Amino acid sequence: MQRITISLDALDDAIFMAMNEVGFPVAKVLAAIEAAVAAGLAPVKINMVVKRGVNEGSILAMARYFRGSGHILRFIEYMDVGTTNGWRMEDVVPAAAIVARINAAWPLGSHPSNPRTRARSPPAGGMWTAAERSA
Repeated sequence: MQRITISLDALDDAIFMAMNEVGFPVAKVLAAIEAAVAAGLAPVKINMVVKRGVNEGSILAMARYFRGSGHILRFIEYMDVGTTNGWRMEDVVPAAAIVARINAAWPLGSHPSNPRTRARSPPAGGMWTAAERSA
């Protein structure tokens, strides 16, 4: 194993726990990211599923925190996974809206390596983001 992907939907414990419904604290996830780096599993991919009304306000905080870290931060539209998550279309924050919010704070340039996603990189930020579409 050379790389790892970790899910982290917010930096705030209450918001993160509302998303994962497990009661797992953010500090342990951040410690796991550091442990992965120490073990040579870099860059770490971090997935943030974005759900309207729950953690969409955490988009910029996540981008700010991981900007310059060298990690790959991926913003993923909340998606239907069957009957287990109570999915509703009105809970989806479209990838274009996620990219626009980040672009307003840090102008983004295109990243051509993955045409399936809308991958972007700030000119000198050292943070790759990919707002992935669920459909």
